[in-house]
Amino acid sequence: MKPIFALIIILIYSNFFYANKPKVKIKDFSNVKTMYVSDFNVNQNVILAEELKMEILGQLSKELAERLGFKDTIVIERKTYLNYNQKDLYIIEKNNSNYKLLLLGEESVKKMSGSGIAVRIQSAKVNVSDVLKMVEYAIANRKTLDKNLVKTDYFLFEGDKIQILANSEKFISNIVSNNSVLVKSLIQKEIILLKDSGKIIIWQNDGFIFKENLDRYQPAYLYGNINHGELRLQDFYYYIRNEIYNYFLVFSDKNTFSYFDAYEEHTAKKIHIEKGSSIYPYMTAKEIIYGKLVIYDNDNFFIYNVYKKKLQKIE
Repeated sequence: MKPIFALIIILIYSNFFYANKPKVKIKDFSNVKTMYVSDFNVNQNVILAEELKMEILGQLSKELAERLGFKDTIVIERKTYLNYNQKDLYIIEKNNSNYKLLLLGEESVKKMSGSGIAVRIQSAKVNVSDVLKMVEYAIANRKTLDKNLVKTDYFLFEGDKIQILANSEKFISNIVSNNSVLVKSLIQKEIILLKDSGKIIIWQNDGFIFKENLDRYQPAYLYGNINHGELRLQDFYYYIRNEIYNYFLVFSDKNTFSYFDAYEEHTAKKIHIEKGSSIYPYMTAKEIIYGKLVIYDNDNFFIYNVYKKKLQKIE
């Protein structure tokens, strides 16, 4: 029990209690502007896949616009939510390239100024190909975009609702169901989302790849006996990065994770956390002791054995 006790002591001093607040991230890609608003923001080592997708969408939308010869402003605005009773919201409009989703519910629903086109999405998740098709549609049909906006109920956190102009689910479904040769070509590109002295995260062919950064092994022939691995995922919920021990916990959903530290023998997929209840992300202790690390939320403690690939709940 001593190793477990030591782990818990470390955990107590590892910022156990954390406050939830949204993360707002704004970035420009030439004439493409992106804004990402998260449902939670625990610390810099907890990153949602939706945040990474905004980087992908910014880069690929810039190239899409260049290929179509569109030089005006394009806004891609994304807001995720924890309230799963909330309905998805899509707004594709013209001449309104200022940010809007943050203002909804704050008596600021009037049309704002700014030329160009905007694709605004509030949802739990998005598909990169689908959003690129919306951008492509908006460029090709920019003169008639506002004709497809209809009065839509928007529910506030207090349970009240307001009416805004948005696109219907059927309208969006028709856009994303169409095949696009241009989008199909774009999603095959490789985009490096993270590269440091330890790890690399790459997006390619509509999926994510977690890898070891082999550039640090010089000369390379001296380290040929290291058994490197990689983790490939079509999509995921969020990852937790431990920079000291250089590993990822990648959660595919609220209670299922993969462990990856680039050693093939340690890589484990689809480890399930039973009786998980928190809607907020799990956290990890800063230390690994005897190959064990602590995973926790506000209600539960677990110990994961890296070598045995087993998870134990601490009652």
